[in-house]
Amino acid sequence: MKNLLTALLCLLLVISASASNVLANTAANTQIVNTATLTYTGGSATASVTVSVALVQAAPTVTLTGGTAAYTAPNTPVIYDTLVIASNANGPATYHVTAAMGTSGGQAPVNTTGASVSDGGSGFDVTLGASVVTDGATIHNTGNTLIIPAPDPTHVTGSGPTLTVNGLTQGSVISLAAGARNITTIALNADGNYTITFDGTAITPLSVGTAIGEQKTFSNLTANNIRALPGTATLLGSPINVYAQATVTNATFTTLSGWALNQWTTTPASVTFIKYVRNATTDASVTGTPTSKSFTINGFAHNYYVSTSATSGVTAKPGESLEYVIEARNTSATAPLNGCAISDLVPVAYVTFGPNVYGGNTTNVFYIAPDNSTASFLTGAVGTSQASFVAGNNPNLIVNVGNGANNTTTGAIPAASGVVIAYQVVVK
Repeated sequence: MKNLLTALLCLLLVISASASNVLANTAANTQIVNTATLTYTGGSATASVTVSVALVQAAPTVTLTGGTAAYTAPNTPVIYDTLVIASNANGPATYHVTAAMGTSGGQAPVNTTGASVSDGGSGFDVTLGASVVTDGATIHNTGNTLIIPAPDPTHVTGSGPTLTVNGLTQGSVISLAAGARNITTIALNADGNYTITFDGTAITPLSVGTAIGEQKTFSNLTANNIRALPGTATLLGSPINVYAQATVTNATFTTLSGWALNQWTTTPASVTFIKYVRNATTDASVTGTPTSKSFTINGFAHNYYVSTSATSGVTAKPGESLEYVIEARNTSATAPLNGCAISDLVPVAYVTFGPNVYGGNTTNVFYIAPDNSTASFLTGAVGTSQASFVAGNNPNLIVNVGNGANNTTTGAIPAASGVVIAYQVVVK
């Protein structure tokens, strides 16, 4: 009797250990059917219990990769990051993806204002199929095939090319230690298990219990994507760096990707900057044949002259007025010129700044904006007007120009656009 009890105890331990191993390495939704049979003289009776293996949540593998582009305009172009998510669970599960932009720790945007990272608004869901390698009585794991157990009927749909088992189907990409593989077929075996055939280089047959997770890649889609926008470059000629990070959550885990660098190159500033002059008293007094250009200042068109060598050719006597025109143009075809201000050192030892000749004798700087609208400024202390003149400063005349310019803020000259300022002085 003692030997019999010992044998039974050992058998129970073996059964218990086997059941534990199976449960730890069994695909979710697999049905464990346990049937008991009573035999008696003249017949038999059976009773069975079915148990479905539960999903064991696992943190997915998440990789986010940024991209590069040439900056052409504010928030242009968009860079679509590449997001790869691979399941490590024992069955199909849904994961929620959101994205964020770096704000500190070396991941903050560089050389830009208004940069952003988008995940479609509130993120998006990703469903990944998964199973676990088993072994069959008639077909076994080989270099390009895997055997997975049959789940309950609700997790088997379709047939032929559309047959889907635990979320895996023809065309699914599975993540293996040897690398990603594409499923080419899934077929039902005679013993009720399923054979997955995949393409690519053959692999060493996997051990029973190895998880087989689906891998999905998201890039440049209309809805499910992570995209970075450059904002507005603050320094042309330097790259714009914007970092993005993906957060993937399910019922149990929160998984962060590494920081993905998105980088835009910017072309150096391309400008022309020329200062012209005329004798505003005589509108003549020009010697030689200097280069000239016509400007309409305060409603009147005149020719203004630029120095081609040592002199502009313009002469003036004490008491006569000179009118200067300074033109700044952004010759880039794509990039704005930011932080723009025109400054000048008026030679107050020889001339007196003014008079107030623009806008009813109340303003002394005339301004043509990038949209060709005009304005007149009465100069004052720095910060009190868009144009300031302080005789003792160097430079002593400063005018904030471009779109968005005001008393205290410089502006932006758009691509292929320009600004003009004009002022007058009287020769002492």
